[in-house]
Amino acid sequence: MDDKAVIIHNSGSTFELSPVSEFNRYRVVANVAEGSNRTFETIANAGFLVIPIREWADEVQLTAAADYWEAMRRSRETIATIERRDSANTPFTQGEQRQIAAQLQAIKNQIAEKFELSSEQMERIEERLDDATEASKRMGRKDWLIYFLGTITALIITATVTGGVGEQISIMVIHGLIHLFTGGSEPPRILA
Repeated sequence: MDDKAVIIHNSGSTFELSPVSEFNRYRVVANVAEGSNRTFETIANAGFLVIPIREWADEVQLTAAADYWEAMRRSRETIATIERRDSANTPFTQGEQRQIAAQLQAIKNQIAEKFELSSEQMERIEERLDDATEASKRMGRKDWLIYFLGTITALIITATVTGGVGEQISIMVIHGLIHLFTGGSEPPRILA
């Protein structure tokens, strides 16, 4: 091995392996976003990376899963809050429709970057999100939210995306557009 090898997780965690000057020695740098950072040297032999990679991957999974479950919990609470509100099923303003279009376009871009999906999967996702953008022009906000959640459910049921990808899309929309349903004045600065 002449060059450095790097594994990058979408959480920002990295596992790097690079040769050092001594024969058969390698430097390992294992960083976990929101977790531990370790650097050590090891001698190459059969299976010399199995334990360090497994430990790194386990910690990445624990830290990434905690964030995912927290985001899902917040999304469910947000939907429950919207359902309990006594507000009318008012139509979106043109400005709100533009915000929805921009949010859904940003989500298409993020999904394409974050997940390894086929061109067919991306085409179906884009088609469904474009339909949701158009639906915002003719539906009230509560009806649109139900329509949108149904759209994501349909993507999962038809196996276009996994449940995790579908949840991620839902989380990004809910957190990016919550102000349209709760009476807030502006969208949050950071997407979930």
